[in-house]
Amino acid sequence: MKMLIEEGRTVLLINMNQTKRAFAQLHLEAEVQQLARAHENFVFSEVWPEYVDVIAAMSKAAVCATDSGSMQEEMNVLGVPCVTLRFGSDRSESAMAGGNLIAPPVDAGLIKRMIEYAWDNEDMKKAPKLYGQDVSEKCIDAVEQVLKGGEVFRAEEERLAL
Repeated sequence: MKMLIEEGRTVLLINMNQTKRAFAQLHLEAEVQQLARAHENFVFSEVWPEYVDVIAAMSKAAVCATDSGSMQEEMNVLGVPCVTLRFGSDRSESAMAGGNLIAPPVDAGLIKRMIEYAWDNEDMKKAPKLYGQDVSEKCIDAVEQVLKGGEVFRAEEERLAL
């Protein structure tokens, strides 16, 4: 992140609770604050109260570097290339679809190169949507069907018979 910022790339870092703990544990708070003061291209923000604001910002991103499983899926829906900073992922389908790279957090230079590769990568933006089209509509339709039946709570055997 520091190398990208110092090279002039615009970086948004939302200071999540786990991020705060990691910065404290690694004694990086002062360095991150100094980066924010010294570089206009580094936006260091506290957690945003509205989820819709996070999605709005992410939809404008060139790439999302994250360790969050849900963000991997959300970036796929938004068509934003993703780099997952983990050794693996329990949501590997986004990587298999081509919109996400798994970047093991072992070497800053490797991670930087992977982020640069994903930055505005047109092929990654075009990765197939994991859950298809009109997913919310299909979910609502399914719930409405269950509610119309009047039997919201069913035994496992009844549910499996459908």
